[in-house]
Amino acid sequence: MKQGFIVDAPKALILTSKGDSAVLSATSGEISFGGDSITINGGWSAYDLIEIDTTSSIEVALTEAEWKMSNMQLTTGGTVVTGSADQYYFGDAYIVATDEITIPYEVVTGSVRIAGLTEVETTLATTNFKVVVGTGSTVITFFASEFVAGSEISPSFKVAVTASETLTVTTQDAPTSGEVVLQFPVYGDENGVDIEGYLQILVFKAKIGRANKVGGAYKSASTFDITLRGNDPRRADKKMFEVSYIPVAVV
Repeated sequence: MKQGFIVDAPKALILTSKGDSAVLSATSGEISFGGDSITINGGWSAYDLIEIDTTSSIEVALTEAEWKMSNMQLTTGGTVVTGSADQYYFGDAYIVATDEITIPYEVVTGSVRIAGLTEVETTLATTNFKVVVGTGSTVITFFASEFVAGSEISPSFKVAVTASETLTVTTQDAPTSGEVVLQFPVYGDENGVDIEGYLQILVFKAKIGRANKVGGAYKSASTFDITLRGNDPRRADKKMFEVSYIPVAVV
């Protein structure tokens, strides 16, 4: 009977019923086995007469420091497409010189927005601007003396990005389910120095949770959380999960 110490977070492999797959190197992770039961009491006894199991449960919780589009797709059920797409650019300031600013991108026609101003194609007037898209850059011209030279303008606009990766989620998309494999390193000592093998836990079917978050504090890395809950895989052999030990020499 193998013994050892688990003093590290697991790696996880998720194989969805849609045919997608994702590998997570979790900064923390655990699998919990539990269940519910009901008790029957009798008035003549101080103890429960019987406890009847009603359900069993498997809960998997994983936290990964690295953000991946594939992780987002798992928790939303959406579709990822790679190719050309119009993406928003905003937050940069440009210096006004001779009633115009130059943006070092070819913007998407009609996408420029500047607070308090309106784009026009005819003669310029106060609170108007014109956009001329060139090769590799775009010039935005303002009404004469609309801004003092040296003023900073922060427009928003779209740029056609050829190598964009876009996850689109519709109102009918939902997270799917699939196989989940957790692999914990097993050390020969409690200080976690030498890995002797790996504990691998296979859950044949688990529902991927919808909850996730993206964000963090300034200059602090965010984390990405994924939760899964075991479902009845409805296998002919009745298996729900398996636990295996793999010696390090064969991994």
